[in-house]
Amino acid sequence: MSWATVGTLIAAVGVTAYVTHWITAGPEQYCKTTSTAESWAPDRAYKATVFKKDCNSGESIFYSVRVDAFSPPSEANGSLPDNLKLTYGPISLGHRS
Repeated sequence: MSWATVGTLIAAVGVTAYVTHWITAGPEQYCKTTSTAESWAPDRAYKATVFKKDCNSGESIFYSVRVDAFSPPSEANGSLPDNLKLTYGPISLGHRS
């Protein structure tokens, strides 16, 4: 085997390893997720948090909302009580200083 063939094989293995790593890690490795806003229900039983996922240095931005229940209704059949009212409104994503 010549040195050129050995060099080509080493380069091919390196490129294959890099591409395999990128595919398994996925493009998510280039994203940064931060919490941008959070709001509590009046009884503090639920908290809604808005997340901002910034991918590829601002090229793609995604927003998501997570709702955490700290004392959810305890109905055996999974239905909500009649006195529970779900209210929602605009979420302010203003700048923090």
